[in-house]
Amino acid sequence: MLGSRVLNSGWRTTVMRVNISRATQALDMSGVGGVIGRALVAAVALVAVGGCAASPLPAPTPSVSQTTAAPTPTLPPGGIFLTDLKFTNAPAGFSIPARTQPMHGYNIPDIIDVIFTGSDGPIVHDYLVANLVSMGYTITATSSDSIVWSNDSWDGAFTMTADRAGLTLRHR
Repeated sequence: MLGSRVLNSGWRTTVMRVNISRATQALDMSGVGGVIGRALVAAVALVAVGGCAASPLPAPTPSVSQTTAAPTPTLPPGGIFLTDLKFTNAPAGFSIPARTQPMHGYNIPDIIDVIFTGSDGPIVHDYLVANLVSMGYTITATSSDSIVWSNDSWDGAFTMTADRAGLTLRHR
C-alpha cells in the first residue's frame, strides 16, 4: 500500500510518499507482534511526514519599496498653475501668466483648452516662450503669434489674433 500526504507550507508544496506495505513486510506481522509492528511502521511514517511539516520555513525577506515622489513643479515668476485655476486634467506644473484672465476653458480628460481675450494674447505668448522649457517642454515651432510644443506625455499649441487667443493641451 502506498500512502501519500501533501503538505502545503505556503511557498512550497511537499509530497511525502511512504511505502507502508514494504515496511510491514520487513517486520513479523503475525500475532501481537504484527499489530505492534504495524503500529510501529505507522508511527514511523507519521513522524516522517510530521517532521517535514514541522521543518522551519525560511523567514520572508521584507521587501523595500524604492518609490520616489514626483518632484514638485516650480512655478515660474508671475505664473499660476492651470490646476490652481480648476483645470484638474491639466498636466502638473503647467502654468500661464497670473495677470491674465481666461475667458473660457474646457477641462476634459486628455484635452485642455483655455481661451483668452486678444489683449492677453501677447502676454501669454511671451510667458510661454520664456517658460515652456523650464516646465519640461520642447518648443517645436514658434512665430510672432503661435507656438507649438511637446514633451513625452503632452502636446500643446497656442495661437492668437487681435480678438482672441487660445491654448490647447492634448495628452498623448
